Amino acid sequence: MLGGVVTTVDALNGVATLENHKECEKQAAVADRLVITKTDLINSPDPEGLLGELQAKLSGLNPTATILDRHDAEFDYNRL
Repeated sequence: MLGGVVTTVDALNGVATLENHKECEKQAAVADRLVITKTDLINSPDPEGLLGELQAKLSGLNPTATILDRHDAEFDYNRL
């Protein structure tokens, strides 16, 4: 029995990957939970802008999915 679908999304390359690979877009669209990884590696003048763009893209693809940041201090494995 399938209890849910968790999809991980790379914070650094997520937007480009979703735009260039339809299978990745489909995975994000059917997930129950989306976990953004590698947010600790963002080295950008505007890290919130980069992360915000990715979160907006994911929300547009799947408005009902829970989006979690793997490196957030409040990340809880039990929410997976």
